[in-house]
Amino acid sequence: MDEARQGAAAAGSASPAAASVSVRIPGEPVAQGRPRAFRVGDGVRMFDPPKSRAWKGVAQIHMQHAMAGLAPLDGPLEITIVCVWSLPRSHERNVPVPRRWRPQRPDAENVVKACLDAGNGVLYRDDAQVVRVVAEKWTGAQGESPGVLIEVRSLHAHSARAEQGAHVPTGARVSGPAVREGAAGQLALPTEARR
Repeated sequence: MDEARQGAAAAGSASPAAASVSVRIPGEPVAQGRPRAFRVGDGVRMFDPPKSRAWKGVAQIHMQHAMAGLAPLDGPLEITIVCVWSLPRSHERNVPVPRRWRPQRPDAENVVKACLDAGNGVLYRDDAQVVRVVAEKWTGAQGESPGVLIEVRSLHAHSARAEQGAHVPTGARVSGPAVREGAAGQLALPTEARR
């Protein structure tokens, strides 16, 4: 079974209203390139760079397989994007090298933009529906295949519980001496810092 079909199987049953979907796009992650402007007559046209346009085309094929005929998700969404680049051959050792963070270019926001653009009309109706983004950049472990894992989850249940007045956790929490949790789980500065 190819990886796109495995992603479709992982997406859940073929119900018309999926609450979440996962898809893996094999190959090196590609960041959204800067659009190029060309003068056409009296106007200017913007073109997507060929590298990012090609990657988004491949990503959309895998996304369509993962959706398996389901309608795009609707309402507020959360997206998690995990990008894994190949370990450079010069870094390979006799003792396998583990996966590690990738604190270098391309910027995470540009990779996220390419993923969000590719999902338009396939995973969700419009990327404006995405209200929460979690992104990770990794250099793969020795022998690990590069790729991008995208998980999109509907926050409808989250919204319904919030409307009923239930306390709904907001995901990642920031803590430390400069930040504390206030009433109802809200983050607030310590009293001394508010002066």
